[in-house]
Amino acid sequence: MRDGSLTTLARRSVAGSATENEANEGNRRREAGEWGISITSAKSYLNIHFALNKDMRNPQANLGAVVRSTGWIGAVFPARRMDRYADGRTVSFRRRQKAGMLSEIVEELFPDRDDLLIADFGCADGAVPVELLNSPTGRSIRQIIGITRLDYNDCLFKPAAEHPRFRRLVGNLEKWPHGLTLPWAQCDLVTATAFFHYLRRPRAAFDLAYRLLKDDGWLIATFPALNLLRLRRHGFVGLVSRNGRIRRVQGLDAWSALAAKAGFEETQRFAVQWTGVRCLSAFEGWLRRRHLPPLLGSNRLVIYRKRRREPPSM
Repeated sequence: MRDGSLTTLARRSVAGSATENEANEGNRRREAGEWGISITSAKSYLNIHFALNKDMRNPQANLGAVVRSTGWIGAVFPARRMDRYADGRTVSFRRRQKAGMLSEIVEELFPDRDDLLIADFGCADGAVPVELLNSPTGRSIRQIIGITRLDYNDCLFKPAAEHPRFRRLVGNLEKWPHGLTLPWAQCDLVTATAFFHYLRRPRAAFDLAYRLLKDDGWLIATFPALNLLRLRRHGFVGLVSRNGRIRRVQGLDAWSALAAKAGFEETQRFAVQWTGVRCLSAFEGWLRRRHLPPLLGSNRLVIYRKRRREPPSM
């Protein structure tokens, strides 16, 4: 009986530790703003609403149980694991959509080039750059250098996507990247998809992009629509968790003013959409090429060009 009791106690202890670890992980993700809710049916909404309010100290643990039991898939609100848990091995269809969009723009900007050097800000595990290299446009790209931070995707513990023409660096783009060997004034293009609004000092990243680019080089940046950005930043009554990693909530005019101070001029802006739903991707691409109405796009893409700085007057 004693041995059996000890075994039972040990099992309970292990189970309790696992539950505590799940709770701690849930709390960490909640504080980091890494959770969102997705709803596809009224039944799912009721299940999720009940789970969130059952134990407000740790709603994520209950939410995980609901997800495992109901198997619902997100389509309305930004969902957990959409992009934030890059592992260097799997590539979500949503990331493939982003790479496809960038591929089309690269072809438009550089129709006759075949030796492009690109820097990608906020590359995470490098899935999007590698998908871009694997696309037909990739034949015109000599190399993509990705720069990411450790604290957003836990990249230190996850491998980078592999490609002979992709190199991932880890550094803080809010200050001078000491210790990184970068191709100053040699890049043809800098990409920064859903990146700048996570920075406290985005001007530093704009300045860095300017220094990396050749004269008349290009910067492609995407930003969530302003209302969506506000929703994700502040959360909404338990349905959308607050994303504390978002540092800047501002519209495109403010972003372009900041870019202008760094030496860029805006050339284009348009709405884009990438839901990650395979059956909608062709339609979304068709709308994007015909300039999607702003109300239908959850993101905005802006193309900036590096201005030549006038030499000082004598």
